[in-house]
Amino acid sequence: KLRCGGVEDHLVPSPARVAFALRTAANVGVPIKFTAGLHHPFRHSSSSHSSVVNEEGGLAVPMHGYFNIFFAAFLAYMQNATLDDIEKMVSEMYDKSVKFSNDGISWLGHELPLESLQEARERYVLSYGSCSFIEPIEDAEQYGWL
Repeated sequence: KLRCGGVEDHLVPSPARVAFALRTAANVGVPIKFTAGLHHPFRHSSSSHSSVVNEEGGLAVPMHGYFNIFFAAFLAYMQNATLDDIEKMVSEMYDKSVKFSNDGISWLGHELPLESLQEARERYVLSYGSCSFIEPIEDAEQYGWL
Protein backbone atom coordinates (compact mmCIF):
# COMPACT_ATOMS: atom_id res chain seq x y z
CA LYS A 1 0.00 0.00 0.00
CA LEU A 2 1.45 3.33 -1.06
CA ARG A 3 0.37 6.35 0.95
CA CYS A 4 0.19 9.28 -1.48
CA GLY A 5 -0.85 12.22 0.69
CA GLY A 6 -1.86 13.70 3.98
CA VAL A 7 -2.77 16.95 5.70
CA GLU A 8 0.85 18.05 6.24
CA ASP A 9 3.55 18.61 3.62
CA HIS A 10 5.84 15.91 4.99
CA LEU A 11 3.10 13.30 4.48
CA VAL A 12 3.01 13.84 0.70
CA PRO A 13 5.74 11.74 -0.92
CA SER A 14 7.80 13.34 -3.66
CA PRO A 15 7.21 12.25 -7.27
CA ALA A 16 10.66 10.62 -7.17
CA ARG A 17 9.69 8.54 -4.12
CA VAL A 18 6.37 7.52 -5.68
CA ALA A 19 8.12 6.60 -8.94
CA PHE A 20 10.67 4.52 -7.03
CA ALA A 21 7.89 2.66 -5.19
CA LEU A 22 6.01 1.98 -8.45
CA ARG A 23 9.14 0.81 -10.30
CA THR A 24 10.24 -1.40 -7.38
CA ALA A 25 6.81 -3.03 -6.95
CA ALA A 26 6.61 -3.71 -10.69
CA ASN A 27 10.15 -5.13 -10.73
CA VAL A 28 9.36 -7.70 -8.06
CA GLY A 29 5.74 -8.29 -9.11
CA VAL A 30 4.19 -7.10 -5.86
CA PRO A 31 0.58 -5.92 -6.23
CA ILE A 32 0.02 -2.32 -5.19
CA LYS A 33 -2.83 -0.14 -4.01
CA PHE A 34 -2.85 3.55 -3.20
CA THR A 35 -4.27 5.57 -0.36
CA ALA A 36 -4.52 9.11 1.01
CA GLY A 37 -4.79 12.38 -0.84
CA LEU A 38 -5.99 11.08 -4.21
CA HIS A 39 -9.15 13.19 -4.51
CA HIS A 40 -8.54 14.53 -8.02
CA PRO A 41 -7.33 12.89 -11.25
CA PHE A 42 -4.28 15.09 -11.88
CA ARG A 43 -1.46 16.41 -9.74
CA HIS A 44 -2.43 19.85 -8.43
CA SER A 45 -1.70 22.48 -5.85
CA SER A 46 -4.06 22.59 -2.88
CA SER A 47 -5.04 26.15 -3.81
CA SER A 48 -6.58 24.87 -7.05
CA HIS A 49 -9.02 22.65 -5.10
CA SER A 50 -10.54 24.17 -1.99
CA SER A 51 -11.35 20.73 -0.54
CA VAL A 52 -7.65 19.91 -0.07
CA VAL A 53 -6.89 22.34 2.73
CA ASN A 54 -5.60 21.95 6.25
CA GLU A 55 -6.12 24.32 9.18
CA GLU A 56 -3.18 26.50 8.09
CA GLY A 57 -4.80 27.19 4.70
CA GLY A 58 -3.31 24.52 2.46
CA LEU A 59 -0.28 22.49 1.63
CA ALA A 60 2.88 24.00 0.18
CA VAL A 61 3.56 20.88 -1.90
CA PRO A 62 1.36 19.71 -4.79
CA MET A 63 -0.99 16.80 -4.18
CA HIS A 64 -0.84 13.67 -6.34
CA GLY A 65 -3.56 12.80 -8.83
CA TYR A 66 -5.17 9.39 -9.04
CA PHE A 67 -4.91 9.29 -12.85
CA ASN A 68 -1.22 10.23 -12.74
CA ILE A 69 -0.50 7.49 -10.21
CA PHE A 70 -2.50 4.79 -11.99
CA PHE A 71 -1.11 5.63 -15.44
CA ALA A 72 2.45 5.64 -14.08
CA ALA A 73 1.86 2.33 -12.30
CA PHE A 74 0.46 0.75 -15.46
CA LEU A 75 3.42 2.07 -17.42
CA ALA A 76 5.80 0.56 -14.87
CA TYR A 77 4.09 -2.82 -14.86
CA MET A 78 3.02 -3.18 -18.50
CA GLN A 79 5.92 -1.56 -20.32
CA ASN A 80 8.80 -1.75 -17.85
CA ALA A 81 9.07 2.06 -18.00
CA THR A 82 12.19 3.76 -16.74
CA LEU A 83 12.25 5.52 -13.41
CA ASP A 84 12.50 8.86 -15.25
CA ASP A 85 9.40 8.16 -17.37
CA ILE A 86 7.44 7.05 -14.32
CA GLU A 87 8.44 10.18 -12.41
CA LYS A 88 7.37 12.39 -15.36
CA MET A 89 3.91 10.77 -15.30
CA VAL A 90 3.56 11.22 -11.54
CA SER A 91 4.79 14.84 -11.72
CA GLU A 92 2.67 16.12 -14.62
CA MET A 93 0.30 18.91 -13.53
CA TYR A 94 -0.80 20.66 -16.72
CA ASP A 95 -1.34 18.22 -19.61
CA LYS A 96 -4.80 16.76 -19.21
CA SER A 97 -5.13 15.57 -22.82
CA VAL A 98 -5.77 11.92 -22.02
CA LYS A 99 -7.12 9.94 -24.97
CA PHE A 100 -9.38 6.94 -24.40
CA SER A 101 -10.19 4.67 -27.32
CA ASN A 102 -11.36 1.14 -27.98
CA ASP A 103 -7.68 0.22 -28.25
CA GLY A 104 -6.51 1.68 -24.93
CA ILE A 105 -5.38 4.86 -23.21
CA SER A 106 -2.72 7.31 -24.36
CA TRP A 107 -1.17 10.23 -22.53
CA LEU A 108 2.08 12.17 -22.80
CA GLY A 109 3.31 10.07 -25.72
CA HIS A 110 2.70 6.71 -24.02
CA GLU A 111 0.04 4.21 -25.02
CA LEU A 112 -1.41 1.48 -22.84
CA PRO A 113 -3.20 -1.24 -24.83
CA LEU A 114 -6.62 -2.20 -23.56
CA GLU A 115 -5.98 -5.95 -23.62
CA SER A 116 -3.07 -5.53 -21.18
CA LEU A 117 -4.88 -3.16 -18.81
CA GLN A 118 -7.24 -5.85 -17.51
CA GLU A 119 -4.37 -8.14 -16.56
CA ALA A 120 -2.52 -5.25 -14.90
CA ARG A 121 -5.63 -4.36 -12.88
CA GLU A 122 -6.08 -7.95 -11.73
CA ARG A 123 -2.44 -8.67 -10.89
CA TYR A 124 -0.65 -5.42 -10.05
CA VAL A 125 -2.58 -2.14 -9.78
CA LEU A 126 -5.36 -3.19 -7.45
CA SER A 127 -7.19 -0.15 -6.10
CA TYR A 128 -7.04 3.19 -4.37
CA GLY A 129 -8.76 4.79 -1.44
CA SER A 130 -9.77 8.39 -1.02
CA CYS A 131 -11.32 10.29 1.87
CA SER A 132 -13.79 11.64 -0.66
CA PHE A 133 -16.22 9.55 -2.64
CA ILE A 134 -17.80 12.48 -4.50
CA GLU A 135 -14.75 14.48 -5.68
CA PRO A 136 -13.18 11.73 -7.83
CA ILE A 137 -16.55 11.06 -9.47
CA GLU A 138 -17.28 14.76 -10.06
CA ASP A 139 -13.87 15.28 -11.64
CA ALA A 140 -14.24 12.19 -13.84
CA GLU A 141 -17.61 13.55 -15.00
CA GLN A 142 -16.07 16.98 -15.64
CA TYR A 143 -13.44 15.39 -17.93
CA GLY A 144 -16.11 13.33 -19.71
CA TRP A 145 -14.76 10.02 -18.40
CA LEU A 146 -18.12 9.00 -16.89
